[in-house]
Amino acid sequence: MKLKNIANLCFAVAFLAAIVLFTRLGSNVIPMNVAQLIFFVSGGAGMLLNLFSIVQQRDKTRFNILFWIGSLVLFIGLTIRLLHYPYSFYVIIAGTLISGISFFYNPLAAQPEEDDELLDNF
Repeated sequence: MKLKNIANLCFAVAFLAAIVLFTRLGSNVIPMNVAQLIFFVSGGAGMLLNLFSIVQQRDKTRFNILFWIGSLVLFIGLTIRLLHYPYSFYVIIAGTLISGISFFYNPLAAQPEEDDELLDNF
């Protein structure tokens, strides 16, 4: 579980660096090239640590894999956006949709039903 917490911390740092990169807030404190380096390193480290933590949580494997794929596509889209390549918006939207679908996919997974009858509850 500690690996997952470290991955979440890396994602939070990458998110803050992305705010600096895309909104220019705090650019007087952190230079843009340093924020870009922080974004790439912490985002990549967070994704790798998240991938390794999938093995530890076997009960949510499908959710984790789908969420990881969505995060990877989103990270690639943000990288494409930073490099000013075309169609980055569509890649970012696709990554966000895949990650969002993963949150709805897990609760919709088949749950074992209990055979509970009224007469058995005495």
